[in-house]
Amino acid sequence: MASMWAVMYPMFGCGMNWSGGAFDPETGLYYINAIEAPHLVHIEAVQVDRGSALGVGEFVFRRQCSGCHGLDLQGFYPYAPPLAGIAGRLDKAEAMRTVVAGKGRMMPFGHLHRHELEAVVDYVYARSEGGETPAASGPTETAYVFAGYNDFVDQRFYPAIKPPWGTLNAIDMKSGKRVWQVPLGEYAELTKEGVPPTGTRNYGGPVVTAGGLLIIAATSDEKLRIFDKTSGELLWEYPLPAAGYATPATYEIAGRQYIVVTCSGGKLGTPPGDEYLAFALPSGPQTWAD
Repeated sequence: MASMWAVMYPMFGCGMNWSGGAFDPETGLYYINAIEAPHLVHIEAVQVDRGSALGVGEFVFRRQCSGCHGLDLQGFYPYAPPLAGIAGRLDKAEAMRTVVAGKGRMMPFGHLHRHELEAVVDYVYARSEGGETPAASGPTETAYVFAGYNDFVDQRFYPAIKPPWGTLNAIDMKSGKRVWQVPLGEYAELTKEGVPPTGTRNYGGPVVTAGGLLIIAATSDEKLRIFDKTSGELLWEYPLPAAGYATPATYEIAGRQYIVVTCSGGKLGTPPGDEYLAFALPSGPQTWAD
């Protein structure tokens, strides 16, 4: 069975499409962080038996479903549940409704033809019960299907492209042009080697304030940072007990401003956490420089 690899940049869930951004009506700027790292996408050539319903189901499953649920039906925790043993948990009618309409993270597949929907559900249930796709009994054709992906990294497991690998950006919504861009996050071991901050992969968006601040955690170096929203200058940073892969919130109580961030970790090779941290300036007149 022939196979090939393709470089996909930016990687799945990356670029500026994952965490959401923050719009400032005062400046007309949209602030958004991005992951700028690649994936290696595996593409397989498979022989498809168009004369067999289960053969069609296997083709549809490989093309549409295996990237999340796995060729072995074991799923990809916590994003996609395993389908092995589904026959004992869900009847086919409910499974069909889920495939057509989607559920949770799963997108709908109502655009598929009815015979394809029925074939892929029958295939999953046959595999779930230990069955195998029967050998082709007639002519077959070659189809190229998605067969998973891996991080494209170097021998030290850093993204195998020139940095920055994570950025924070300010976009002018009137012109569509980028006003500024700064690396977001750093790898301490590279900094010690004299490498300028490269940015890290990141999950979780920024919040912007009328007072001129841009607040974000998100990075795999487990820090909360505050930037000047006009220039992108780093004003303050703080090490968190676990990475803050969530958008911070800011609120006011009795005239005092607070920032709170979820420290859950558990992604990008960082340990899990279970804390919320809240920050506030000391009472009385203060500046961030204090």
